[in-house]
Amino acid sequence: MAGRILLIEDRPWQRESLQKQFTSRGFDCQVAEDFKDARRVIAQEDFFPDIMILDLIIEGSEPYYRFVRKVKKAYPDILIVILSAWYISSLDEQLMAEGVIERWFEKSTASEQIEEMMQFFRKRLRKR
Repeated sequence: MAGRILLIEDRPWQRESLQKQFTSRGFDCQVAEDFKDARRVIAQEDFFPDIMILDLIIEGSEPYYRFVRKVKKAYPDILIVILSAWYISSLDEQLMAEGVIERWFEKSTASEQIEEMMQFFRKRLRKR
């Protein structure tokens, strides 16, 4: 197994597609549809993610920047990655500079983008 991923995505079709792509590349991928569900997954004793991937806008959830700061404070070893259709903002850059967010990727189901993410994840997990 390449590592454990927690994917937080509120769109079911995108969640299923990404989970399938991560799983087919050897990752154990659990999914959550919102931040409340993500907290439940993180609290499970049998699954603790190496990497947490989330969309910037999750309907009905607190702002992502509050959520990622809380997660990083409580679990400093989780690599937090943003996957978004929005352009990177100065807030995202600030969170990366602070070490809260590890990386920002453009949301795409294109195989090149997924491969770039997988290479990044494998490289970062080898450093642990």
